[in-house]
Amino acid sequence: MKNQIFLLSLAFLFFIFNFEAHAFRFSPMSAALDLTQTDRLLFTLENDSDSPIAVELTLRGRVPGLTGEETQPELTDLPVSIFPAQVIIPAKEKRSARVSWTGKTPPVQELPLRLIAEQLPINLSKEENGEQGGIKVMMRYVAALYINPGKTKSDIQVDSFSVSPEGVRAKLINKGSRHQILNNASLIFTSSKDKSKKIELGVEELKQLQGENLLPGFAREFLIPHNERTKKINTDYQLSLILND
Repeated sequence: MKNQIFLLSLAFLFFIFNFEAHAFRFSPMSAALDLTQTDRLLFTLENDSDSPIAVELTLRGRVPGLTGEETQPELTDLPVSIFPAQVIIPAKEKRSARVSWTGKTPPVQELPLRLIAEQLPINLSKEENGEQGGIKVMMRYVAALYINPGKTKSDIQVDSFSVSPEGVRAKLINKGSRHQILNNASLIFTSSKDKSKKIELGVEELKQLQGENLLPGFAREFLIPHNERTKKINTDYQLSLILND
């Protein structure tokens, strides 16, 4: 038994010492390109490791679903570019990447994008025998990038709500031209028969809303589990939203 434990310990140590985490840092993780001020933004890539690494940068779209899932389609005709798309970063050094708007006219509303920085599985180490042992960890950053034409504004509205045995399902939609983070959101249910009857749900009861991002032109659904007060809500009530930024 002791021999088995000893062998397992040796195997674990071998795993640790052969684990190659060629780490790099990428910033900023969220940025807005304000076209009223500039047509380009710079992002920084920093190689923290002792070996050179290769990184590929890709721009993608953002299409959020009702329940929060997100697809990231490829961009085809959008006049936005990134340079360089691939970069080799020497050990302990930094490099920059530039995102540029190349269109002649700004977009009609804010464009939410994803900027992905992904390490490529390429061995750039110089070794005489050409062999590289260990496990390589490929890092991947997914940043938020907003192309803003200026004079944009969010407009979060209640689209609908329904009541089920599980709770109250509220659908919110952003009819504005800019994204909105839901901070300190409150929902107020008011009886259409008696305006004095109100049920207000605050931050503690709406934790699933707090910090959520509503992109312009998209909707989100949130399920609020029942408590003693929400069980009193029925289809005679009307729903309104308050954002206390």
